[in-house]
Amino acid sequence: MFFSEEYIIVLVILLMGLFFYKTKIFPIAAIVYMAILALFRASSVGTDVETYRELFYYVKTFKFNSSIDMEHWEPGYVCAIVIFKWFSKDYLLFISLIFLPFFLGVLKFIKDSKVNYAFALFVFYTLGFYFLSLNIMRQMMAIGLIMAAFPLLYKKKYVKFAVITIVVSYLFHKSEFLFLFLIPLHYLLSKPNVQMKKRMLYIIILSSFLFFYIGTYILKDVVLSFMSYMPGSERYDVYVIGWGDYMANNGTSIAYTLFSIFLVYVKNGKSHKFETYMFVIAIALYNIFNTFSVYGSRVFIDFFVIAIMLIPQMIFDKETKHRKMFIFISIVFCIGSFLYRYIMNNTGDVNPYIFR
Repeated sequence: MFFSEEYIIVLVILLMGLFFYKTKIFPIAAIVYMAILALFRASSVGTDVETYRELFYYVKTFKFNSSIDMEHWEPGYVCAIVIFKWFSKDYLLFISLIFLPFFLGVLKFIKDSKVNYAFALFVFYTLGFYFLSLNIMRQMMAIGLIMAAFPLLYKKKYVKFAVITIVVSYLFHKSEFLFLFLIPLHYLLSKPNVQMKKRMLYIIILSSFLFFYIGTYILKDVVLSFMSYMPGSERYDVYVIGWGDYMANNGTSIAYTLFSIFLVYVKNGKSHKFETYMFVIAIALYNIFNTFSVYGSRVFIDFFVIAIMLIPQMIFDKETKHRKMFIFISIVFCIGSFLYRYIMNNTGDVNPYIFR
């Protein structure tokens, strides 16, 4: 069982923020406290720290040594280590500072979205984005940097958004090339005559969930065979054949599926179409890739981050059907997700907090 008083304190502060959502005191307190916990943590808090530590102490120059698997480490991250070591050899300080680009990017995204900070931070924390930043540090840093560029996407400055996405992904985490799919998605959904019926969204969600029960037996070998023809595919095999508590992850999948169906049902179909479809795609990706591996489900994060904006937007949208019920269910869903994933099962792989 996972338990850490520091993380519970954050949850309490955020819950107080929901009750007093018109004041900025609790969101500011939560931001400061979350930053302190991330910046002054011990090395044992994250789960990927051993490989990060090994690389940090091994890299000394910009010349990549052949004994390091440089296909696994993007050049921007390695260069950042070299530059940082000109000033300090403190490994903990370095991995702590990685949190800042991600966190600042998320805060800018919340500001640009013009949603209530208290509810946005509550979703950000309870749905696990904060905890992911302590583990998959490079990926979340890249995600935060690209999220900060979302206004370019909304202004249809697709070329600039694509350039930023490509550069950030190449330098820090190649999986974030997935953000490029947002460009055609936004282009199509910005057209006033394009709208997907709710019935189709229900079918997508339910089909992806049912896929869990057949995908393992039908497609796993097919996907691996297809991947074998891709250069460097061996580093991505873990997304298909990885390990993990599959039933625990399927419990999360059930919760995501039920909540997303309810969200689509109460959603005002005329506003925020792009965000709604992003959310549905995220749930579908989670359900499908959860079939293969606990690692595979990570591919949904690029789309799921929209929940930080969409859920608060719907909470304050008077056109949301059964709005009071949606507020209640959203809060229960978020708290339940936090308790299930980080206390009952700890499927988020977060170690108890320790100050360094």
